[in-house]
Amino acid sequence: MLSFITYKDLPEQIEIVADRQGIEELIQYLKEIKRDKDHMHLLIMS
Repeated sequence: MLSFITYKDLPEQIEIVADRQGIEELIQYLKEIKRDKDHMHLLIMS
């Protein structure tokens, strides 16, 4: 599990909650970005 929590009153703050599998998935995703991309965007849709 991997969750991103944002707050209306603190838009500059983000909280990431993850279990072991979520951390592993995030690490793999970041490694792919590091290898294949020169930048990325984190979009939060509500």
